[in-house]
Amino acid sequence: MWANLGLMEHEGGDYAGAIKSFQQAIRLKPGLYVPNLFTGIDFLQTGNTSQAIQFLVKAERMNKTDTEAPLELGRAYSAAGNFPAAARAFARATELDPKQSNAWLGEGMAYLDQVEEDARKLSTDGPRSSYAQALYAESMARQSRYIEAADGFRKAIAAHPQPPCLHADFGFMYLKQKKLQDAESEFKQESGSCGIADFLAQEQAAGEIDAEMYQSLTAARSANSKQSDDECAPLLKHNVSKPSEGEALRLSGCAYDSGDYALASSAGRQSHGMGGLYWSIKRNQALALQSLAHFEQMAPNSVPSHVLLGDMYRQRQRYDDALTQYKLALEISPTDHAALLGLAYAYFGDAKIDATIATASTALAANPSDPELNVLMGEALVARHDFAGAEPYLQKGLSAKPQMLPQVHAMLGTVYAETGRTEDAIAQLEMGRSADGDGSIHYKLARMYRKAGDMKKADAAMEQVKLLEQQRRKGAVTALEDSSGPVDDLPKATP
Repeated sequence: MWANLGLMEHEGGDYAGAIKSFQQAIRLKPGLYVPNLFTGIDFLQTGNTSQAIQFLVKAERMNKTDTEAPLELGRAYSAAGNFPAAARAFARATELDPKQSNAWLGEGMAYLDQVEEDARKLSTDGPRSSYAQALYAESMARQSRYIEAADGFRKAIAAHPQPPCLHADFGFMYLKQKKLQDAESEFKQESGSCGIADFLAQEQAAGEIDAEMYQSLTAARSANSKQSDDECAPLLKHNVSKPSEGEALRLSGCAYDSGDYALASSAGRQSHGMGGLYWSIKRNQALALQSLAHFEQMAPNSVPSHVLLGDMYRQRQRYDDALTQYKLALEISPTDHAALLGLAYAYFGDAKIDATIATASTALAANPSDPELNVLMGEALVARHDFAGAEPYLQKGLSAKPQMLPQVHAMLGTVYAETGRTEDAIAQLEMGRSADGDGSIHYKLARMYRKAGDMKKADAAMEQVKLLEQQRRKGAVTALEDSSGPVDDLPKATP
């Protein structure tokens, strides 16, 4: 009776009342599955993730065949920021029911959340390391921004310590561009332990390279190498239980190249530092793609599927295609938060400020405290020069993700500068300096320093403006050169 009452309260949205009823049922009969499951679900609904995890773990132990417990446990771990545990819980749900699309989506998003967390740490701890430069180069190559990618590969190769197979990866980029001589040059400098032969054979079988090119590249690969491509085999076969730091990194790399991402993940967790972060990012990216591909196959016309595709288009600055996908999602669910947020971002990226504000206002009506939405609304109002209107939104934005805070501080500094609060403006702009990509923040700082009578700091800030402006112009030229004839791996969006 108490369990049934709890279910009715749950269905009516009275989660606090449901929790009390379910806990009374548990006190009377601790072994009941449903009260433990729904107590966890309702604690998650009320934001108490630690209590939710406790009850959901207990529920999963009671019933190892129901997908609901691991699915909800994955959501609880994601809410708590424990993304590896979330991915494992979602994976258990997919094993129980491979057709559970929400589990595939949750697993993929948990992997992406871990990628974001690791990338943030790597960019903080070692922004100029070989590992960070290699990931940057790979990202640019995927976007067909080959000039920037080549610069990243050269910087990664020049730094130590470094991930394996950099010359091979550089060669594959040249191969994608059909630059055979450059590819040969990079392969000649690579060791024999990178699995290049297998990759080239796959490329030939797929028709990506002809027989003559295959023979030439295979010869180039082996020209300067006394090692064999089977160097990974002993590591993979024996799978050392307690590897050293170096062994863990090599094992993670070998497992990744062989497609065994589970082993790559477990090996990477035993390594530390930037190398461990590098392999964690690589394997979780690969795992995310696998999981999200499963989800997309099962739910191609779902809201999350349209939002994911919209996000991909938006990242490539294909705003018209992004807008199409977000609008398709909103046709299915007019109040979906992720679709509204993505739509507002796409409008802002396309310089449609009025549409940005209108969309963000709709989303904020349902989620007034959402930090990311408040930041976007504040930024749009600053773009419209409505500084007084932007300030309360930016204040709420101070609770946003750490990587967004420099941007929030910079905009607050702009608001304070434009409303006559010089000292406050200086304090905020100084905290926002790391978000300066074109010199504009340092220019505002120079103005404020000069207004405050600190000419030494004003001159130093102007020197930084000149430096950042030079870098911006160089980057713009490179991006323009890279934009000629890009290879696009995303489909054209259609309604």
